[in-house]
Amino acid sequence: LPIQKPYFWPDATASSALINRVRAITTWLCVVSSKACSLYAPILLGKASTALTRLDYETAIRNVIFYTLTTLAASTLKECQSLIYLKVGQAAFVQISELSFNHLHSLSLDWHLRKKLGEVIRSMDRGIAACDTLMRYLFLWLIPALAEC
Repeated sequence: LPIQKPYFWPDATASSALINRVRAITTWLCVVSSKACSLYAPILLGKASTALTRLDYETAIRNVIFYTLTTLAASTLKECQSLIYLKVGQAAFVQISELSFNHLHSLSLDWHLRKKLGEVIRSMDRGIAACDTLMRYLFLWLIPALAEC
């Protein structure tokens, strides 16, 4: 988890760290708001159906409109989450790539002579891409979906 810290809270060393930190916070606010809308929408639909059984058409129509708007808000917030988080993910990807590259250059010459550098770099790229994928799927989709249940 420490290697994935830039995905949650970008380092202050980057030139756009403050903007990316605001984006990271905004992303998590979008996640929470989207899930809140997703949880509240069925309640509105239930209120609309209850109003229909009582022949209160005005309340039923109002609740259906609120249900539609809440569902639209949930979808919009989910899309905003992806758009806002894009720059944070890119900055974190660059930061982790730089850390890996610096580590690779700090290794001894003997290590470099014994290893096939192309395979090592390919493995490092795959590992960095795996961190990015893990962050997106696990923390932005899977855990919020499980919390919704």
